[in-house]
Amino acid sequence: MSLMSLVTDRDFILSLLIVAAISLGSLYFFEDLFIVGLFIGLGLAMWVVWHLVGRGIAALITRRDVRRGDARLISPASYEPERLGIKGILKLSFYPNLFSFSLLSLAYQILGLEVGNPSELLDFMVNALFILPFTLFIPAIWIVENSGIVVVRPGEYPRPLSYLEIVGDFIDIGSMIGLVLTVGLALRASGSLLDAFGWIMAFLFIFFLMMFIPSLLATALYLRLSLLKAIQSFREGLLLHDVDLEVGYRCPNCRAAVSLGERFCPECGRSLME
Repeated sequence: MSLMSLVTDRDFILSLLIVAAISLGSLYFFEDLFIVGLFIGLGLAMWVVWHLVGRGIAALITRRDVRRGDARLISPASYEPERLGIKGILKLSFYPNLFSFSLLSLAYQILGLEVGNPSELLDFMVNALFILPFTLFIPAIWIVENSGIVVVRPGEYPRPLSYLEIVGDFIDIGSMIGLVLTVGLALRASGSLLDAFGWIMAFLFIFFLMMFIPSLLATALYLRLSLLKAIQSFREGLLLHDVDLEVGYRCPNCRAAVSLGERFCPECGRSLME
């Protein structure tokens, strides 16, 4: 199967221009070229790490489907992934940040650490920044969701290849909880609503200046330069062959039609990853 890129040249260049604009804003704020260069360097490091290990992690989180002896993995020849567009790139670029917040907030809660002043808030953000290159499950999920692989078992409706549900839940739900906990750590030290508002604004300001540069850069580079090669390598590892057929997906519970890539039935809400 020859897949088209999920990101057009126009959207890729636009993403890089946004990175450049935020970098210039960070340079004006920090007045230190080394710091801004560090942010960009971390973005490049994220892309390199994702590029090297993304396919291996994708194979790891799909073992349940791949190792089932009664399962047949096929690839409909007519499948084409949807183009993301600039909004889709920006949306996906938030996930590594939220995932790092989730991990670090959990560590802070376990260790009893607090964010009680601007210096501690900055330390927290720096720690979250250096976790970014190790958000390895993010590109692995992109590989699985855009691989076009279909699982067929006797007596069951065809469905997309699934990954461990706990991984998706931790990234989707856990990341949002982590973001709330992160803000909560800062607000705990606030003595008034005005202080609380100041903490939130400081958090968002530092987030966009520090975290968004490497995350958006790595996401744009991976989606444009690495994802299709990773998908091809992932498919070759499964020894797949394209099949010239049309596949319709239905929920095993209510039999409603579902589209490739959906994790839950839009009608009854049942998980499609089981």
